[in-house]
Amino acid sequence: MAKVELTYGTDYGKILRRIRKDSGMTLASLGKRCGIPWRTIQDFERGRHTPSINRVEKMLASLGCSIVLHRKPIIRSLDQKMEELYPFLSVRVVNFLHNSDVVTVGDLTSKTWLDIIRAPNFGWKSLKEIEELLGKAGLALKHHEIQPYPSYFRTNFKTKAVKAWEEDLNDTRVHRT
Repeated sequence: MAKVELTYGTDYGKILRRIRKDSGMTLASLGKRCGIPWRTIQDFERGRHTPSINRVEKMLASLGCSIVLHRKPIIRSLDQKMEELYPFLSVRVVNFLHNSDVVTVGDLTSKTWLDIIRAPNFGWKSLKEIEELLGKAGLALKHHEIQPYPSYFRTNFKTKAVKAWEEDLNDTRVHRT
């Protein structure tokens, strides 16, 4: 059984297509062997969808290969699609990215922590996850002009904290005029 070395964020579809064609297997026969519809495999190969690592393993096993997976996220540029980084992120963060129209790493770095923390069902843990991912590449979220993280945000009552912070912000704006 041949070993294929992959890193999270790799274009699995191109690798899968190359291995499938080298083995002489059709999309339909691979689909039958691994139990994944051939049209889905075709979408993976063309880059329309990114398969989960479980599906990649299943398809490669059907082709007689095993994988060695390196779990290090690689952010190459601000134009890189966030979809390539999904395997490193929790479901909550991925859902936030979908719902916020964040397509590239550059889109994410243009958001402030306040833009992110206001998202429904999104808390400090998820915010830290995003910051750590960007930090590994030497990137960060956009700096908030008014102030960095307020200390009283570190509470279980995020909504109340956001409202309190916004009220404080409005009070300071009133006093400045």
